[in-house]
Amino acid sequence: MKKTGGLCRKDLNTMPMCKAQAYKEMGLPIPRPDNKPPCPGAKFAASMGWNENQGCRNELNKSVNCPDMQGTGGNTPGCVCSTKGPSQCPMHCGRSANHTRPMNMGSGDVGGANCPCGCLGQVAQCKKADMEAVVQTMEQEVKSLQKELELVQAERRGLALQKKLLNCMADTGTGGPYSGARSLDDGPSTGARNQPPPNKPLVLLQKPTPENLSAVELQLNSLREQYRKLQEDYNAKVEEVSMVRVEYEAAKRDALALLEKCREAEARVDDLLERLRIIELEKNKMAGSKDQMMELDQQLILAKQRYREGQEELEEIKTTMQDQMLQLEEYRNKYLTAQQTVEEQRRQIDIMELENNRISEQVNLEIQRVKTQFQEKLQELTPLPDC
Repeated sequence: MKKTGGLCRKDLNTMPMCKAQAYKEMGLPIPRPDNKPPCPGAKFAASMGWNENQGCRNELNKSVNCPDMQGTGGNTPGCVCSTKGPSQCPMHCGRSANHTRPMNMGSGDVGGANCPCGCLGQVAQCKKADMEAVVQTMEQEVKSLQKELELVQAERRGLALQKKLLNCMADTGTGGPYSGARSLDDGPSTGARNQPPPNKPLVLLQKPTPENLSAVELQLNSLREQYRKLQEDYNAKVEEVSMVRVEYEAAKRDALALLEKCREAEARVDDLLERLRIIELEKNKMAGSKDQMMELDQQLILAKQRYREGQEELEEIKTTMQDQMLQLEEYRNKYLTAQQTVEEQRRQIDIMELENNRISEQVNLEIQRVKTQFQEKLQELTPLPDC
C-alpha cells in the first residue's frame, strides 16, 4: 500500500474525526505553519461558537456553493429550509405557508426534522450527491498531484544521475563524455545505458566546466524546491480529502437519521389522524344522546362522592396506623427497658454467685483448719494413760 505523507489510504478512510477536533481533545494548539493555512471550518466554527465538526461541514458546504446545506439563516445551523423565504412553510419543510401544521409538530421539531412533506429525502440526496462530487474532485486532484510528483521524482533521478556522470567525468578527465556512463552500466537505471537520460540539458555532452556544474546545481536546487512545494501541496490535499471523507460519512449518517425520523413522524401523524377520527365519531355519537350525558354526569358525581369517602377512610386508616405506630414504639421502649433490667439482674446474680463461691471456699478452709487442729489435739492426748 502506497504511503502518502505518513498516512496510508486505509488510515485516511478510517480517520474518526476532524483534525481540529482531535487537537482540541488532546489539549494541543491547532498547528498553523506559515506555508499552510488554518482549517477554515475550525476557524468558522470558532467565530460562530459551534463545534469544529459542524463548522467544517458548514464551511465545506459554502465552498461547494450548495444553498440547501449552508444554513445561512433559520433557527439552527445547517437548516435545509432557511433560504426558502417567508412565503414558504413556517416549519421549514418547503411547502406553502397555508398548509395545515401536523398535530405532533411541537417546539422540539426545529428545522423540519419531522416534516411529513417528504422534502428531507430530496435534501438528503442532494447533500449526498454534492459530498460525493467533492470527494471525487479531491481524489482527482490527488491523482494529478501524484502524477506530477512522479514526474518530478523521475526528473530528480535523472539529475542525480547527471550529477554522478559529471563527477565521474571530472575525476577521469580524459575519459570522454560517455566514460562515466559506461561505469554505471550495472546500476539500477539500465534504460540510461550508453545514452543520456531524458530531460537532460546539452551540457552532458560537453566537457564539464565550473559554469556547467553551477548551472546544474541551480537547476537541481530549483527542482528540489519544486518537489518540496509539490510534496506540501500533496500532503495538504490528502488532509483535505480525509476531512471531506469524514464529513461526507457524518452527513450521510445524519441524512439517514433524518429520513428515519421523517418516517417515524409520518407514522405518528397517521396514528394521530386515525385516533382523531375515532374521537370525532365518538363525539358525534355522544352529542345525539343527552340522557347518556346526564347519566354520565350522575356517575361522575357518584364517583366523586365515593372518592371523597375513600379519602376519609384513608385518613382514618392513616390515623389508626399512627396510633398503632405510637403504641408499637411504646412497647418497644418497654421491651428495651425490661431487657436492660434483666441484663442488670443477670450481672448481679453472677456477682452474687462469685461471692457465694468465695464464701464457700473460705468456710471450707476454716472447717479444714479446725479439723486439723482437732486432730492435733487428739494426737497430743493419745499417749496419756487412762485414769
